[in-house]
Amino acid sequence: MLEGRSFLEDLALVLLVATLSTTLFQRLRQPVVLGYLLAGLIVGPNVPLPLLVDIHRIEQLSQLGIILVIFYIGLDFSLAKLREVLPTSGIAAMVQVPAMLWLGYGIGDIAGWTHIESLFVGGMICISSTMIVVRVLASESDDSPLRANALGILVVQDLAAIVLIAIFTAIATGAQVPASEVGRMVGELMLFLVGAVLVGVLIVPRLIRESFRMLSLEVLLVASFGVCFGMALLAERLGFSVALGAFIAGSLIAESGHRRQVEKLVEPVRDLFAAVFFVSIGMLVDPRALAANWVAIVAISVAVIAGQVFFTGIGSLLSGRNVGVAIRSGMLLAQIGEFSFIIVGIGVSSGAIAPRFMAIAVGVSVVTTFLTPILAMLSQRSADAFESALPQPVQTFIALYASWLESLRKRGRAKGEQSARGQLIIMGLDAVAITGITVSFGLQREVLRTELVQRLGTSPFVAGLIVAGTSLLLALPFVIGIARRVRRLGINLALRVLPSTDAGVDLAAAPRRALVAGLQLLAALVVVVPLMAATAPFLPFYTGALVLVTVSLGLGILFWRTATDLQGHVRAGSMLMLELLDKQRRTDHDHNREPDLASILPGLGPLEPIEVPAESPVVNCTLAELNLRARTGATVLAITRADGSGVGTPSGHDTLAVGDVLTVTGTADAIARARDVLLGNSSAGV
Repeated sequence: MLEGRSFLEDLALVLLVATLSTTLFQRLRQPVVLGYLLAGLIVGPNVPLPLLVDIHRIEQLSQLGIILVIFYIGLDFSLAKLREVLPTSGIAAMVQVPAMLWLGYGIGDIAGWTHIESLFVGGMICISSTMIVVRVLASESDDSPLRANALGILVVQDLAAIVLIAIFTAIATGAQVPASEVGRMVGELMLFLVGAVLVGVLIVPRLIRESFRMLSLEVLLVASFGVCFGMALLAERLGFSVALGAFIAGSLIAESGHRRQVEKLVEPVRDLFAAVFFVSIGMLVDPRALAANWVAIVAISVAVIAGQVFFTGIGSLLSGRNVGVAIRSGMLLAQIGEFSFIIVGIGVSSGAIAPRFMAIAVGVSVVTTFLTPILAMLSQRSADAFESALPQPVQTFIALYASWLESLRKRGRAKGEQSARGQLIIMGLDAVAITGITVSFGLQREVLRTELVQRLGTSPFVAGLIVAGTSLLLALPFVIGIARRVRRLGINLALRVLPSTDAGVDLAAAPRRALVAGLQLLAALVVVVPLMAATAPFLPFYTGALVLVTVSLGLGILFWRTATDLQGHVRAGSMLMLELLDKQRRTDHDHNREPDLASILPGLGPLEPIEVPAESPVVNCTLAELNLRARTGATVLAITRADGSGVGTPSGHDTLAVGDVLTVTGTADAIARARDVLLGNSSAGV
């Protein structure tokens, strides 16, 4: 039946079926990716319909889809954008990506899958879908903190995905390569990256600028595609992924200054071949494999949703986001994306993993993609409920922590930044040393254990303990080094924001201790979580879980103690604040001049008194009904009534009246949004 069918007939059939299926899914308000997968199922060999096309032809076309999708992502990538998001959303991604990679490997380990299969499952679930998230965020304003955080995480995820694709390509093609060859492969990859970037920077931007000067969009398009496919071919010939070459090509063209023009030209072609790529994925899916692996699909889907919410939420909170943004970001990113199919496709096509993992990937994608709009609708209510359930000391810490980090970032290249950067580099080297020791002993565990049994006559169990103990002793100095540097880094950064004083009482002592605890927890997670992901194939899953729980529990206890002290400090500071405001009101006739509360009460962040006018919609609302912290990220520390009375550290039951002066704290943006809400300038209303 297929022998008499031409390439053009196959392509026409694929595109027509894809058109009908995506139209259906758009009518159902579902992502078009699901429509492409359904089209692939219809024209594929696993459904008894008279629409079968040649899967090998479509797979060849799908390679163009992979190249163009990655090329487009490279166009949108720049070092300037990376520098912009790294201090905020980048921190969240640095926790979320390796944590999900480790979690996915753990699922495979528990299920009894091979090390390589478990690694591919980890790679499958650690990257979210840019297309789906952007669509869900369409209703958010451009300056929304939620939009900025989610898109910032996606930028870092895209970069991580390119690195993972290169790594998984090497793993898949070298599944039987001896361990001694791994170092050589990594060295060749680094050499290719450095060489391609250095040479490309000298040639590619000039080529694109010259093409643009010809005032011919046709020449610009041909030159861009020439660079894209040429770099992809070079990467493939050298044994690397075509995706890596396409990404480098896109990022080099972006340096020409004509990124927008090239994006506009490439986008329609990218969409066409991306559709063919997703159709080819659907063609590989056997409905019987979906049914046979439904337990794995459900388990991985639950892990994706729970893991993304937890790890993205923790990472976002530690990067200075408020609870609402952190929880909602995790719920928005709780799906697997386009890169997941590319990663699994690499494993299936090379034979490194079984074809059933493609069915699992499709099943997880369908479940999580279908649930994403529902999770997005429930995200605000869930975030509000979670925040209200938090103990008051934790709520206070989160509010002030965000303002402290903002102050730290605003100091830019202040004195001490080089020291902090040096500490991070040394911590990274310590982590690399621990990884090297763990991997080396993991690869040689059986050999060493057998040697000990033969030479010493011990039991295999005792020999295993000796090997494990030796590796632990060798790694211990580096572990201690990381612990010391984490502590030192937290103290040094905290002193930059809240310097100590030798004169009188140190009013910033309690806030500084809380900030130190938060920064230490952040630094520990940024080092420990990637370390767990890197060593997962060489250690039992419970070992990594035990390390994570131990570190989190130890720092969590320290955090709780300092947060409790901070709450007492804030309570005392709010009462002093009320006295200062009341004294200023009674003695100072210049009502436009407010006392400098921030200098008098260091550590409480920027403090701004805001008076509630008569026309404000918040009049007669309780603070619980107003929900100011969840809506804006700002916290009310005190309320001064019009009659001179006041409320320090108010509760949700306190009602606002005309003339009340609310002293709020938070980041500059949070205070600005709180002012708009209290003055009635916010479109959000009450």
